[in-house]
Amino acid sequence: MTAQTEGIVYVVGEAGCARATAVAAGLREKGARVRRCSMNEAIEREYEADTASLVLILPEENTTFFGLSPSEFRKRVEG
Repeated sequence: MTAQTEGIVYVVGEAGCARATAVAAGLREKGARVRRCSMNEAIEREYEADTASLVLILPEENTTFFGLSPSEFRKRVEG
């Protein structure tokens, strides 16, 4: 992503997520207009007309999808 983006960049991640904080800080350093929000806020909010992008920071997982049971897979994919 270039820092020349004119619109707002939303960094979506859970509160306290160090990776989301680092991504947001890095984008700000490059001159981007950044707003942070949670996954639920991202789903429910109305976005400004000049929204440029959404950066989704998903929760870190230590297991692959291939090692999950069908019910664990559904829970992880569907939330």
